[in-house]
Amino acid sequence: MSEITENKKPIHFEQLDALRFLAAFMVVFYHAFDAWAGWFGIPKILAGDDPKTYSWFGEHVHKLIGNWGFGVDLFFLISGFLITYLLIKEKSEKGKINFPKFFLRRIFRIWPLYFFIIAISPFLVHWIGTPTPDYKSALLFYNNFHTIAIEKLGQEPWAFPFAHFWSICIEEHFYLVWPFVVAFIPMRRLPAALITIILASIAFRVYQFSFNSDHSFFPIYLHTLSRIDELTIGGLVAWAHFQKPISLRTPLILRLLLLGILIWSLSVDNLSEWSTIFSLCWKKYFYLGIGGFLMLNFVFNPDVKLRFGSKNLISYLGRCSYGIYLWGNILLPIVITKIMLRFFPSGSGWIYWPVILGASFLIPVITYELLEKPFLKLKSRFAIVKTRA
Repeated sequence: MSEITENKKPIHFEQLDALRFLAAFMVVFYHAFDAWAGWFGIPKILAGDDPKTYSWFGEHVHKLIGNWGFGVDLFFLISGFLITYLLIKEKSEKGKINFPKFFLRRIFRIWPLYFFIIAISPFLVHWIGTPTPDYKSALLFYNNFHTIAIEKLGQEPWAFPFAHFWSICIEEHFYLVWPFVVAFIPMRRLPAALITIILASIAFRVYQFSFNSDHSFFPIYLHTLSRIDELTIGGLVAWAHFQKPISLRTPLILRLLLLGILIWSLSVDNLSEWSTIFSLCWKKYFYLGIGGFLMLNFVFNPDVKLRFGSKNLISYLGRCSYGIYLWGNILLPIVITKIMLRFFPSGSGWIYWPVILGASFLIPVITYELLEKPFLKLKSRFAIVKTRA
């Protein structure tokens, strides 16, 4: 029998669907642009006198798009916020967390498409002709740790088709411990505990920087302890929203100014460059702070005119964003080797973009409708707090 709460209105942060789509699109476009430039050369509009180098303008565009991996950070913020808010709500209304039902809900949300892709990956690997990847690390959700380990051995770390599964593994690690964090830490002490986790994540990055002579990018970028702070920040915002619902009235001119600062900063900086302890510890919080504040305004500011209803195409694609993210890197080599290089060997960028973006949306929509949706309906049967997809 269902234990679902009897709230008059189900919990639904409607505009988060559009933000999910934005985050997924950023990651897909970043990888697609990088592949395009790598296979077919720098686009003429961005090239300098030497067609193999970027112009001044092109270099800024290249840096801006190259930083769109920031979409993963936005995903982590959103996940941390939603999961923590629902757990806090459940604890508040029921006095406890139902751990089995929490894990079943996460399994029905994440596992069907994830393991479907793993199941068909031997065919994909054979078709594309890439080396055999490590299936065990993907199956057991330690792909991020495996990637760190093999890079340290001097081997190619980004193995098709699991190169981007590291972020899913981090989220799974988060889901494994987070219900216990919310369940067993008193509400009044939860902020202090979350801040402690954030500080511990900073300390871990400092340790990696200080005691690894090569200052490797991989453990700092891929390790769960390096990235848990982003999910935790989302959780901290969830706690604050539960205590007092967030309502923002930030003027449009200030929102545009912050957006301009964010875009300009992303066009001149490299988010993955940590040459000093200061940049390693604090730089990403500058971007998370601005990006997070703009997202909060989009969700909780009634003066924002750009709104997306649940039946809007952008909102629908936001609900498909998990598949958009999972399929993105997998479809790239397929489109390039099986379509572009076979039928359009000269490059034909005007053909590449509609093909790759069309495939990056169409395939996830198909798997969302045929594979994910039935499990999402099953997932709702184990809901404790009423939500609306």
